[in-house]
Amino acid sequence: DPETYTILDMDLLSKIGLKVFDRTLRINHRSKVNLIEKRVEEEVYAIGVGLVELIDTDLTYDVDGNIKSGRKYEQTYIEHGIE
Repeated sequence: DPETYTILDMDLLSKIGLKVFDRTLRINHRSKVNLIEKRVEEEVYAIGVGLVELIDTDLTYDVDGNIKSGRKYEQTYIEHGIE
């Protein structure tokens, strides 16, 4: 089955880590959030740089709202250069 991505933000000023980017594109690959689970995958791209943030969360909660199982992965831009 083909995957459907959603553009959440486009051409917006964004602060990623300690850096501010003038124009970014935020893409949602999946988003399912409710009382028992949180499954979110998003990427942020900056013009002239590329991927500057990736968030991949897959958590399951118990009835008290505590994390029962899962994982959370974040990748954040630090710096780049020209080779």
